[in-house]
Amino acid sequence: MTINKFIFFISIALIFFQSHFIHRTLFFQKSPYKFNYGDSLEWKEPNYNDSSWAVLFNNTIQNQNQFCWIRTNIYLSQKDINFKNLVILIDLSADYEIFWNGDKLGQNFVGNFENITKKGIYSESYSFNDSLAFFEKNVLSIRAKLDERNPLEFAYLSIADPVDIKISEYKVFGHLFFLIFVYLVLLVLLIKYFSKNSSLFLSTYLAITTFLMFISLFIEYLFFAGFVGFNFTYFGEHLIKILVYLSLFSFSLFFIEFNKVKYGIMYLILIGAILLASFFL
Repeated sequence: MTINKFIFFISIALIFFQSHFIHRTLFFQKSPYKFNYGDSLEWKEPNYNDSSWAVLFNNTIQNQNQFCWIRTNIYLSQKDINFKNLVILIDLSADYEIFWNGDKLGQNFVGNFENITKKGIYSESYSFNDSLAFFEKNVLSIRAKLDERNPLEFAYLSIADPVDIKISEYKVFGHLFFLIFVYLVLLVLLIKYFSKNSSLFLSTYLAITTFLMFISLFIEYLFFAGFVGFNFTYFGEHLIKILVYLSLFSFSLFFIEFNKVKYGIMYLILIGAILLASFFL
């Protein structure tokens, strides 16, 4: 297999694998998220009527008020209830308190809402005894303080046995480290190959882009591992998105340049237009 075919298959595998590697298995069913601006501790009660609340369609809430509450109904199976303990894993870009059937499970920040001494982290888990859970409807309520600069993004929620949650987290970290390693190998191949077989401009451009993909994966690891506060999440996610699209364009540039494709400039313009439309739409 020639090196251009090898890099081609590596690139396609990376694009496919990276788009699916953070998939996690859900262990429950839930109703659509509802949200309401304002603040009232009455909203944590499971019997509160939230029928007038707005449905959260795109998992994003703009900062139109200082506080916002999110509610959803959780339905657990018999298998879930048999666990001695359950864990809620949540990815949310806000300082928040979390309630299960009216009982507070915890918060992701240090201090209180009047005096937050340390901002909350993006990914956090909360454990609770199965005595608090019901076979039928359970109500999960989140009291969030909105950030002035960035919108609230509700990225992920899962409920499961603590062991299953840990296995899921280890799988995500394993996939991240695997992709980081592969990108480093690809970076070395690009530098070594293009320094001998192509222009300095093209080899430098592709090497830098591959390095930036490595950086984006490292940033993603920091978010998942809880090393980065939620206030950096909005910037980090958009940076990762830009780097992914830049990587796709760079690989297109590589194949067109390496294979000396006829009308390559026209193809690049078409690919660039498609990527730009996809990015903004």
